Amino acid sequence: MREYLKIENFGPVRSAEINEIKPFTVIIGKSATGKSTIMKVVALMRYLYKLANIRSYFHLSNIKRSPFKIDFNGLMRKNGLWSMLEPSTRIVYTVSFDNGHSYTLEYNQKLKSIPDVNVEDLVFLKGAFVSENRNAISSWLGSGIDRSGMGLGFYFDETLNLFRQATESVKECDIPYLDIRMSVSKSSNSFRQYILSPHGDNRKSFRLKEASSGMKSSIPLEVIVDYMARNFNFKDAYNRSVFDYLLTADRLQDYTPAENFAGFIPIVSVHVEEPELSLDPETQITMQAHITDTLFHRCAPDRKCMLMYATHSPYLANHINLLMAEWEKDKSKGIDPDIVDVLITSADGSLHSAIVYDNSNRKVVNSEFLAKEIQSMYSDYYSLRND
Repeated sequence: MREYLKIENFGPVRSAEINEIKPFTVIIGKSATGKSTIMKVVALMRYLYKLANIRSYFHLSNIKRSPFKIDFNGLMRKNGLWSMLEPSTRIVYTVSFDNGHSYTLEYNQKLKSIPDVNVEDLVFLKGAFVSENRNAISSWLGSGIDRSGMGLGFYFDETLNLFRQATESVKECDIPYLDIRMSVSKSSNSFRQYILSPHGDNRKSFRLKEASSGMKSSIPLEVIVDYMARNFNFKDAYNRSVFDYLLTADRLQDYTPAENFAGFIPIVSVHVEEPELSLDPETQITMQAHITDTLFHRCAPDRKCMLMYATHSPYLANHINLLMAEWEKDKSKGIDPDIVDVLITSADGSLHSAIVYDNSNRKVVNSEFLAKEIQSMYSDYYSLRND
């Protein structure tokens, strides 16, 4: 499955085109240049494509009149992107396959007709969005009071709900780059307790709400990634999606399965805002190595994993070169260069790739643009000293 995306005149994004969204895509750039906006559009279009697949499955299963409608405007209002729409906004998202089939979702003042997906191309896309506000999860849940949906927005609520779902399945999670293990237990009042136990003897355990800011940011991210890569149950999710819709529409009697779950391609897509939050450079690098290893080497064999994140960190972008070099030495480690892209957002609302090729035709992230500010500071420093 290959994905194409084009965005025109949407919030800070004036013209951005990604000819092929790679399974590991990093978006980097200055503040307010559209990094998170582009990623949110990708996540939204993947969600809409998931709905198109479910609807197509119903059509193939003798449910000719779909039991649900895709309300694009309603989704845009719900996720807070509505204010970015302009009369000239255009969004095109296309999925294509090696067999020559392709399916397009297009918004141009309205969402155009939803494609019917052939049975051999059906996918089950499960998206996860990890918000930049995730460090608030510890306060939200640490009080033992359910305060979801109380003001931090759609993407925080999505992250919070996914963390809850993950910790129903993942009762223990080891985070080696923080030298800690998180365990989940229930207190006497049935609320979950999130306990952090440092590695090593004679080190006292403590609760997530008492952790450092880096831990509060990293632990929800780590738990969600581990859950999506290794514990999320596609079969149960597929059955819920199908039968919930059928029960709501009272159409079970018409249902003749066109394909069982084994016929779908299961795909996990994880989207992360600023994975480096509150982490020092060394920990940022070890965090990225661990998360990519989980998604691309230690994931369950029944799924394909994809990762996209928006970042300000030059350390993460430069570290990708090391991950690609590591893979070339040992295919069980690092990241396959074929699945990598690093995209730079610009102040004029455009997007371009930071990928170049060296003399041996090996893919490299050109990180010169990340060094400009440091070089400028050194230049200003020497200029001031020499005046």
